[in-house]
Amino acid sequence: MENHLIIIGIDPGTTTAFSILDVNGNLLKIASYKNLGLSALISIVMPYGNIMLVGTDKKNCPKFIENFAVKTGARIVTPKQDLLVSEKKELLKGIKTKNSHEADSLASAIFAYNEFHPLFKKIDIFLKKNNKVYLSNKIKKIVLTKELSIRDALKLVEKPVERKIVPVKESIKEKEVTEKRSSLVYKKLKSLENTNTLIRNQNIELKKNLKKIQEKQRFLIKKTATLISDKKANELLKFREKRIISFDRELKEKDKQINKLNDEIKKINNLILDIGNSVLVKKLDNLGYNEFLTKNKVLNIRKDDVLLVDNPNIFSEKTINALKNMVDVIISKRKVSKKLTEDLNFIDAHNLKINESKLFAIINKEDFEIEKGKINLLARIVHDYRKSRL
Repeated sequence: MENHLIIIGIDPGTTTAFSILDVNGNLLKIASYKNLGLSALISIVMPYGNIMLVGTDKKNCPKFIENFAVKTGARIVTPKQDLLVSEKKELLKGIKTKNSHEADSLASAIFAYNEFHPLFKKIDIFLKKNNKVYLSNKIKKIVLTKELSIRDALKLVEKPVERKIVPVKESIKEKEVTEKRSSLVYKKLKSLENTNTLIRNQNIELKKNLKKIQEKQRFLIKKTATLISDKKANELLKFREKRIISFDRELKEKDKQINKLNDEIKKINNLILDIGNSVLVKKLDNLGYNEFLTKNKVLNIRKDDVLLVDNPNIFSEKTINALKNMVDVIISKRKVSKKLTEDLNFIDAHNLKINESKLFAIINKEDFEIEKGKINLLARIVHDYRKSRL
């Protein structure tokens, strides 16, 4: 089932109901449970396939569904207005459910399916004309999750890769590692996009509040112009002016945050597109223990990972001990002290072309293997020299 693309409709609450459809609109599962948590729901629906869309019958998406989308990478589908009872009945077309919660979840799933059915149909027609029907699921997933055109999605799927003969076990392992790394970068991207949306919504509310205050200020100015100026009126006007200045500063700060997040999203998008022929690298500012603990919550550093460190000369013995039996190579932007090279292998970042985001970077796989080979060669030379001295 792992290759299936599925659409989920959710009705959250004390009794949580969910419905699962495939991309052809067929109902795969409908159920409801009391006190069903987010993790439990995800564990139930994941075996049915890759989740593309999650639908709701509410105009304002419930927090439960937002969290579900963040954790699964699904795209949220909401109506312009809350679905009416009559609209839900029309969507269900006489389908009977155990309770109203399941009915709402099924209506949400069908609504989401109907919204994107024309696009699914367009993709299938395009692929049929190009004799690429077997790529249907891959193209649909890329078009929805990465918001690319159908042609660009096809180019991405069929992007030629350098052919080389590798053992079957090694090839399978490399594919699994690449998929896990791509998934990690993509989840970070979806998290940034959701954060960006929240900040934009806050910005809209701030602008509304600022407009109301400006209208009140204009009203007060007109009113006080006809009266004899007094102390209270002046104080009130000064207070209003201070609030306007405060809101204006907050709006500018939110705009800066949005710009930063947009830049980060663009960088991560580029990393995802280039990751096939590259090595994914996780970034640390230094090797201090606080830096390691804080960043590792997001990076989840594992065995054979490659790190990019700005200044490794700031380090903690705890960090060194944690990394020396786990991380194969560290790419350093600064000259490394001899003490560190006794426990860890370092590559000079200036010898590599690096494409960075805030927490990740990618480097050309071929260049990386050349630099890594130099380390191995140097290690053999030192080993042979020490052996000859005995």
